[in-house]
Amino acid sequence: MEELKLIGFNYISNIDHADILFPFKRLKRTSEIIEDNGLSVVPESISPYSQLPYNDFVFQILPMQYYQNMVFETLKNDDFVLVYLESWQFTDIKKYQFKVPFYRSFYLGKKMEDKLEAFLSWINEKELATSRMKDYIF
Repeated sequence: MEELKLIGFNYISNIDHADILFPFKRLKRTSEIIEDNGLSVVPESISPYSQLPYNDFVFQILPMQYYQNMVFETLKNDDFVLVYLESWQFTDIKKYQFKVPFYRSFYLGKKMEDKLEAFLSWINEKELATSRMKDYIF
């Protein structure tokens, strides 16, 4: 924990990185944020609408309307929605020769940028409160 604090982390998320079978897991979430030695442990957001976690793969693959419905449903039941994205998803994997599983290779790069821009515009239209958490790439 001390090492994380020294490099500037102020939170940890217990995101469970999805594999292709994640829709078959029964998921649970409490909205309690736990403080541990000066770091906030933020729970993974789970949509009661779909039982899908709000992780990078779910945002990448789901149609926007379905994702928006998940956000609304979760906000009705919980305090917040943690939307987790990874920076590599905004990279042109064909140009830079990233090796990713076939099911993670769809809608990356510019398509992902456009989708995020549309999502952020929707958030602004609905006047939803937002806050960004800083992550580091190792």
